[in-house]
Amino acid sequence: MALCLTLLECASIQGYVFASNRLREAIGGSFLVKQATDDLLYRVLVELGPNAADVEGWKTAGPPAIFMDGTDLQAEVLYVGGGNAAVLFIDRDRAVQVVRRLSSLLLACAPGLSLLAAHAEFAPGEARALRRAFDAAAAKLGDQKTEGRIGLRREGLAVTRACATTGGAATIAYAASDGGIEWLSAAAAARRQAAADAESAMRRTFAEVTQQGYHFPLDLDDLGGREGESHLAVVHIDGNGIGQRLLDTLAAYQDDNWRLVAALRTFSRRISTAADRALQGLLDDLIEALPRLQEQGLSISWEGRQIYFPFRPLLYGGDDLTFVCDGRLGLPLAARYLDLFSRETDDEGKSLSACAGVAIARTHFPLVRAYRLSEELCQQAKHSAGNPRESSWLDFHVIFGGLTDDLTALRDAYPGLYWRPWQVDGVHDAQGWPYFRDLLHRFQHWPRTQVKGLRDAIEQGPERTREILEQARLRDLSYPDAPKLVLHGGWAGGKRTPLYDPIEALDFFLDVEDAHATVPARQAAQ
Repeated sequence: MALCLTLLECASIQGYVFASNRLREAIGGSFLVKQATDDLLYRVLVELGPNAADVEGWKTAGPPAIFMDGTDLQAEVLYVGGGNAAVLFIDRDRAVQVVRRLSSLLLACAPGLSLLAAHAEFAPGEARALRRAFDAAAAKLGDQKTEGRIGLRREGLAVTRACATTGGAATIAYAASDGGIEWLSAAAAARRQAAADAESAMRRTFAEVTQQGYHFPLDLDDLGGREGESHLAVVHIDGNGIGQRLLDTLAAYQDDNWRLVAALRTFSRRISTAADRALQGLLDDLIEALPRLQEQGLSISWEGRQIYFPFRPLLYGGDDLTFVCDGRLGLPLAARYLDLFSRETDDEGKSLSACAGVAIARTHFPLVRAYRLSEELCQQAKHSAGNPRESSWLDFHVIFGGLTDDLTALRDAYPGLYWRPWQVDGVHDAQGWPYFRDLLHRFQHWPRTQVKGLRDAIEQGPERTREILEQARLRDLSYPDAPKLVLHGGWAGGKRTPLYDPIEALDFFLDVEDAHATVPARQAAQ
């Protein structure tokens, strides 16, 4: 008997979700991505017939029932997560049938979302057969990605209206909230329509937030901010070395197909459960901290009886997470999540790590550009984590105007100013997150004119920095030292300084964890 392994993957997820600057559409797009390899896949599998598909067994570490002789199963889900799925079928014909049906549903429910599928047959009784099938199917998926056809659409061949949010070909007249009409592309309309279902699912998943009377915002303007000055943070977090750990699992159990399935399920559930718990813990921490954060100047948006939570998860599930929040919460929340994720994945002293990129910009800065920057920052953090990547790092960038250059070009233009990325997990040295917070808290208590003067001096170089720090010392203003770091006039060896990062972040940091950090930066400057 030859079974068929099918790997499914939603391609270009970020381009689909962040196709416009409307938070509502990003929310709907994220929901549709999750539906593609979750509810819609389950729906198609169930259509095979009563008891013909096992869609829940993957949530345990049990062996695959479809391997057993005499089974009536035609399909069994191996694992699901993050827009990906692996399914075992009784034969290739059944696999092709399901993929065709799923593709048809996606064309109707989520136009514009690309689904990739690859099949590989194997004999379950042969040693290493399932491992070889995984390798073959993964190679086929890789070939599909490199062919360059993903996301290509023939739209707007004739004279057409432009979509109000994406600039693509508009095909649907959509009733706008102000009573007018917005012309949208089919993809934009589908994402916007899905936002309501996404909101219902969000309220069920994160009931602890709604039970406190909060609503997750559907518009960027409802994330909060200062009066007359609103910034958002787009945070992208990605687990370190998860792909390699998956390969290690395949290698460790490749001789026994049954044990390999159980190991893959255990690994998938470990990642998914840890990420869910870390996110839940992050929300609990934010809820607890909100009264104190409001005393520090955090504004909570509200409309009628709806009080908006200053945080919105967009892509979550598996080892990666993307969320938007008030611009002053991005850094502390990212650091806190990295710590929680590491704790939740701890297994006999061995835990997983992740890296984060935080892009801070004005509320109406193009959402897709902020997201791409957060991805680039996350990759910069991973570079600092080294190989193998066993520590958690955080990088950030504040966009003060239009971002026209790539990140490397921006930083190369100001050599020595940027100490980042910062290591988050338990390091108390010059590169550690605790030192960043200590510096920032100290500068919060400096007069604003002195902070601005120091920032200008750092941009001019070590000599001018030394002069300003000497003036500050005469006014009893200082900054904390870090272990194993010798600074001469605020610079390490005259080449780099750790002082610029916390100064730049000063207006964009409300500490979620630190109960004694109650003095807002603007107030401390007075």
